[in-house]
Amino acid sequence: MASESASASTATGVGSTSAPTIREIIATNRNPQIWKDFNLCIMTDNSQKAQCKHCFHFLSVGSNTTLRNHITHPHCEAKKAQQNQNPEAGQTSMARDGSVFRYDPDYLREQFAGLVIQRALPFNHFDHEQTTRVFQNTMQPRYTHVSRSTLKRDAMKLWLAAKQEIIDSFGNINACVNLTTDVWSAPHGVPGSYMCVTAHWIEPGTWQMMKRVISFEEFPSPHTGGALFKMLTKVLTNFNLEDKVMSITLDNASNNTSAMDKLKLKYEPPMGGRFYHSRCVAHIINLVVQAGLEVPAIDAIRESFKTMLKDIFKSSARTRQRYVKICKDAEKPCLRPNWDVPTRWNSTYHMFLSGLKQQNTLAYFHDVLANKNRCNHFPTENWVIIQSLTQLLEVFNTATEILSGVYYPTSPLVLQQIFFMSTVLSEYELEGGILSSMIKPMKKKLRKYFQHMPPIITCAAALNPCFNVNGVDFLIESISTDLEFFDDTFASKSKSYFKESLEGLYNLYYAKYGNPTQSSQTSGGATSSKASGGNKYSRLLNGLKAHTKKGKD
Repeated sequence: MASESASASTATGVGSTSAPTIREIIATNRNPQIWKDFNLCIMTDNSQKAQCKHCFHFLSVGSNTTLRNHITHPHCEAKKAQQNQNPEAGQTSMARDGSVFRYDPDYLREQFAGLVIQRALPFNHFDHEQTTRVFQNTMQPRYTHVSRSTLKRDAMKLWLAAKQEIIDSFGNINACVNLTTDVWSAPHGVPGSYMCVTAHWIEPGTWQMMKRVISFEEFPSPHTGGALFKMLTKVLTNFNLEDKVMSITLDNASNNTSAMDKLKLKYEPPMGGRFYHSRCVAHIINLVVQAGLEVPAIDAIRESFKTMLKDIFKSSARTRQRYVKICKDAEKPCLRPNWDVPTRWNSTYHMFLSGLKQQNTLAYFHDVLANKNRCNHFPTENWVIIQSLTQLLEVFNTATEILSGVYYPTSPLVLQQIFFMSTVLSEYELEGGILSSMIKPMKKKLRKYFQHMPPIITCAAALNPCFNVNGVDFLIESISTDLEFFDDTFASKSKSYFKESLEGLYNLYYAKYGNPTQSSQTSGGATSSKASGGNKYSRLLNGLKAHTKKGKD
């Protein structure tokens, strides 16, 4: 031990009387990943120092962070010299492509930041000594601790770079961008409301659909039309979108209409802004179905069904376990019910659907409970009504799912879904019975929101080769009949407004992108003979064929 101390003293030049020298080097059980590069020394003045094994420099033993930084950054001159002489130092393994793997801590931090953003992980996800030791012992000895403040800083840097890339892209794009936005309140009693804006566009170079959330900001009360107008103006200005927005889709709140009117005045979108404001069709479907479910006779059946489910699944754990055992013994499915919520009408549909899938076991077990006076009997005839009600709601559920897609265009599909919904309402109304009582308020809601057929819906449908102009005319006439617009005013005005809008849209794009040497032809030919399977699509196809033949005659 004495000889080791003497050699160290000689090497560092600390053997003079002007500074304490090493008296003894002792063992330590402190963090081995850090102290493998240091000796714990007892000095001649009885103090303790950490001596670097590479450059023999003395450091304080009070901070592991200081010791780690001395090696990893490195502050150690001997380490720097080693890396300068051997650039490949630290490459301990081969990459997957067979090349020599080079560990890059900056690249690793960037990947960590991207992972935190994509997976919505907390910033302290990697901020733990045990995590650091696992990485160092099993994957990369040179891995350094990544704190939550460092990860937050890296994530913000990554986000700002991505945001600037989108802003630059919008500044150079020569195409239209569509926006969707909504205001919502934070759940679980957290105060505050927020506004989210999503941009949708077609990338000109690749013709790929693009979707980016470009704004997610706190939106304090009051949520007036003026406040919404200011928020949207800020987003359009920040992202170079003042003159590039084709359509903005919102829900049906009155403050949205007020904000959109102000935006039209400010930016003067083409064609008087007739494509500028779009109402979310999924929200409209929700309002339509809720109007039907709120009819007293239907609501009573829904509440009775929910009570029956609660008697089985929420009365006690023992009752629920007995039901599960009965399902297992009978080899029948035991599905947890989908409880309905006011903001999502199709949750009611799924509640009915899950109940029908286990109708026999639910009815049997509930009758057992009722016979023991533990609950009231659920009428057998209600099962028949729920079966028919579920079949009616299936069309609206399908429309909601189709029109809620994000990876394909939905505007060309709206008009045919309105046709399917209005057709099934007319069919159930003619059948009579208890369900006919909910048809009237549902039709009233559809008439309210589609009495002025939005041109973005009709023009998009006309661009669908399955419909073209003749097909849109047929759909408008059919919807007019099914929704009981008793005179021909709705159909004639809607068709005229549609063709005027389509012609204006064509002229707009022709002036921007067209080739003056090419002549144009109005697309009004026969519809495609290809259609999807199912009775509703067959009816639609047959109607289109008949309408096309009538037009030719």
